[in-house]
Amino acid sequence: MIRCHVIALFLWALGTPAYAIIQTAQLDVSGGGQPDTTYLVSQASFGPSLPMGDTEGHRLALPPSDNPLMCQNITDANAIPKVTDNSFIFIIPRGECTFEVKTHNAQRLGASGVIIEGTLESRYTMNETTNEVIYPQDKHDYDCAKGRAEIPSSALSFPPYDAEVNDPALSGDTSTNLCLKNSPDYLASCESNACLLTGGNVTTDGMLEACCAWDLHIWLYYDPSMKSLKIEIPSVYVTMAQGHELHQRIGSTVKMSERPRAAYNLSAILIWMLGVLVAAVASYASAADYHTAFKSIISRGNTGQDIEDQERSALTNGNGPKDGPLMASSSYGQPEESLELSAGHALGFIVMASSGLLILFFFKIYGIVKIMYGFGCSRAIMQVIFLPIFGSIFSRLKIRNRLVYNTNIEDIGEITTLDIVAGGGFFTLRA
Repeated sequence: MIRCHVIALFLWALGTPAYAIIQTAQLDVSGGGQPDTTYLVSQASFGPSLPMGDTEGHRLALPPSDNPLMCQNITDANAIPKVTDNSFIFIIPRGECTFEVKTHNAQRLGASGVIIEGTLESRYTMNETTNEVIYPQDKHDYDCAKGRAEIPSSALSFPPYDAEVNDPALSGDTSTNLCLKNSPDYLASCESNACLLTGGNVTTDGMLEACCAWDLHIWLYYDPSMKSLKIEIPSVYVTMAQGHELHQRIGSTVKMSERPRAAYNLSAILIWMLGVLVAAVASYASAADYHTAFKSIISRGNTGQDIEDQERSALTNGNGPKDGPLMASSSYGQPEESLELSAGHALGFIVMASSGLLILFFFKIYGIVKIMYGFGCSRAIMQVIFLPIFGSIFSRLKIRNRLVYNTNIEDIGEITTLDIVAGGGFFTLRA
């Protein structure tokens, strides 16, 4: 019964959408003649941690018009406004400089907190050396499988990216969204209602490829170059959709806090118990040969000490080899296998590992590590979940597990009918 529940939970998880990170903070927005709203947001790895529970409210405000991205350093201390009657929280677009730079500049202007919002414009950058556009990355910023359209270049102001002209043409749920206009089923599959140019020209007559933009929460990483500066205000990240709604509520009261959580993390306890169980089962299974040998000894009415006494007796009576060490009792007269690791082995490992890493990063093919990791995880899931399932089915239906191919490779071993069925079932379901 427990196995059925575990399998059902696993199959349910395969069909559950995954999000970038867990939103550990929240924004409570009130006032402005609109209903109170709570937004789940992600936090920064720099600055103070947000308190849990009810916090002080601050006015939602836009950055200065001459520094909208808050990337121009605030150096004149006399120009910093002294806000005493009403503290405020800036909502700042992502892009051009690091998150920590934006937060530090907002802090210098007297802000009590920072909300960084995702934007389409921030996904395009310029190569300062070649002055070429660096386009968003597939499966990192956009996904063509979620929606794809062809946009006439004449309808956009690009490059550089002009947000005032391009954002209405590449986002929204109205007819101004060219992705929706040129691909009627676009909104059915693209949750963000926004698209990004991929850099690919569909035709020679100026049509550009645009695909569904990802609009997920991200972790606000720190800036290593700002270690000497102290950030004293919190920062959070909101998606493009959340940022659009917050812009409609400029001047409202915002409270920033950590999401409520239980006093005890039951999921962590369950994961720990699962890890201990897996380690225990794996340890027991790895000693299967010893279990078999021990049962064989018991069935003959002998113990390990009896066998050792018999071997010693044979040596004493001259019926066995007179030189050499006593054979281990578990090996039944066969010498134990051993592997001597020398300094040469260690040096060779260091050279091979270093060379492999150098090749991966120098040629920028480190993505292969993700592929290897994916195959490893797939194999583990197949071994833990699908092999027991199909093994039970084979047993109940009395299907013989036939040997299909012997690879003669120790790490792979024999390939049986059960291996093929379990592997095929897993990869078919995952696809």
